[in-house]
Amino acid sequence: IPKSKKYDLVTCNKVIEHIENPNSFVKEIKNASKKNGYLYIEVPDINNLFLKKTSDNSLGPLHYNLYSKNGLSKLINIKDFNVLFFETIIEPSSKVSLIFLGKYK
Repeated sequence: IPKSKKYDLVTCNKVIEHIENPNSFVKEIKNASKKNGYLYIEVPDINNLFLKKTSDNSLGPLHYNLYSKNGLSKLINIKDFNVLFFETIIEPSSKVSLIFLGKYK
């Protein structure tokens, strides 16, 4: 992320679970966001582990982290946001995802 640019909206659609050090990644996102900017995050819900067959490896070695609502809240420091949307959804593929949309305070 270029340090000289600031963005009104940063989106991370099925990205953060693939980042080895998500804490530093989230700090970079915050530094790249404008004051009162928006953050959109979509990640697989950890509950997929319990809903998938053991032979299904879709949440396998390419994922460094899996998130619950509580875990994602802690990662992004949810108190820094006016939360516009934060829900668990079931996708048409039957995968369960967490979707967060917030505006920085």
